[in-house]
Amino acid sequence: MITTVGTVIEGAAGQSIPTVEGTQRLADRPRGRTRLAQVRTLHNVLYMAALSASRYSPALKTFHNRLVAADKKSKVIIVAIMRK
Repeated sequence: MITTVGTVIEGAAGQSIPTVEGTQRLADRPRGRTRLAQVRTLHNVLYMAALSASRYSPALKTFHNRLVAADKKSKVIIVAIMRK
């Protein structure tokens, strides 16, 4: 089950993995800030981890090179690695 930040994906090993998408509270009256600031922080952490993984992880380096060969843009490649 894929959901947004605040809930998790149940992995096969019982691990919880947060997703990258953001959410907004869509009620009659807004109460406080939305969760987009938390999502941005999570996105930044995953982005930096994806940059490092695309350089040093053999499996993700192969995935990165395959996307480069398919003429994908660099930001698209990094986001694909983030979601992998």
